Amino acid sequence: MTASDRHAPAVRYPLTVSRGVGLALGAVSAAGLGCVLAWLAQQPASVARVGVGMALWFACAALAYRAWRGHRAAGGGALAWDGGQWWRVAPVEGEVAVAVPEICMDLQSRLLVTVRGQRGGAEWLWLSRRAEPGRWMDLRRALVATAATRVDR
Repeated sequence: MTASDRHAPAVRYPLTVSRGVGLALGAVSAAGLGCVLAWLAQQPASVARVGVGMALWFACAALAYRAWRGHRAAGGGALAWDGGQWWRVAPVEGEVAVAVPEICMDLQSRLLVTVRGQRGGAEWLWLSRRAEPGRWMDLRRALVATAATRVDR
């Protein structure tokens, strides 16, 4: 056990659905529609241009919706550190061992982390202090301590 592991308590932190992710995806989709409409307004009217522009926007909006549904499906589980291994606890699959979560964005009261399962796919998780304020610092401590040991190895 390394010195940094001693400071990383076991923690199980709930995953919740972030309303902000849905709002951001909706805003990006609306901005994309605005860009397509502005582009179409600058071009001579053509059925092909309208069709291509709207098809591209629709494809992007569908991908955003799919991402939102995936985010909602991921909610309800937990991210757990038992002192030796990280686990992604999903409502359907149960506990699945994952690699050390990588902190991608730290906003102090929110964290964006990626976890990689044994199948190799990455899952993006938004963690919010509001989900369980009493365990927030334990989670942050475990994430930072295990990230430091991953770099050392």
